[in-house]
Amino acid sequence: MYSPAALGVNAVLGLQYSIRHLISCDKGINALFAQDSRVIRLSDAGHVASMMHEIQNCLGEEQTEQNTYFDLLISAMFAAIGSDFYRQQFALHSGIKYLRKAIDYIASNFHHEISCSDVAECAGVTLNYINQLFFKQFKMTVNSYINYLRIMEAKRLIERTDIPLTEIYRQVGYKTNQNFSKQFTKQTGYSPSAYRKQLKDAHTEKDFEKNYNVVCDLPI
Repeated sequence: MYSPAALGVNAVLGLQYSIRHLISCDKGINALFAQDSRVIRLSDAGHVASMMHEIQNCLGEEQTEQNTYFDLLISAMFAAIGSDFYRQQFALHSGIKYLRKAIDYIASNFHHEISCSDVAECAGVTLNYINQLFFKQFKMTVNSYINYLRIMEAKRLIERTDIPLTEIYRQVGYKTNQNFSKQFTKQTGYSPSAYRKQLKDAHTEKDFEKNYNVVCDLPI
């Protein structure tokens, strides 16, 4: 993890005259400071941790804010952080083809028993990577996305058919009615039976209003 506060006050003060230059001349640093999140996760491919350790050693010395080596070290650390961040963002953007494969696979198979590992294998990437892509695009994991599609389909079946609830959960890919009910309630705020009852009550009320208006419109 990286947070600006981790640098220390002296380091930040030492950068106040050069940070704009770093942003303007390095695409990685530019991307780093252009993003909204205050905290990012690094792979540490650029050995940022060892650089920060060296900076801490320099901070213990006198007049470090005027030390050329210290300034260069700060610049190098930001360049390493920016490069790491840029590589991660590029990897996520370039992963759109894997994301599409995964989405297509889920759309075609969520009615059956599928696992997140199946999705990753179909896309040709690791489970960790495909989860990163899904979270970046949809703010949810692969498993959450599968459940989302299943419940959307269950809602459609409840709204448009009279299929028993004990059959619907099988048709949308759940092995047990308990798990289906749990996921349905989590997404809609209603149990499947309460959701169907609410729809029936709403239809009954509409039919009553329709018949009442017809009666009221009859000539006396």
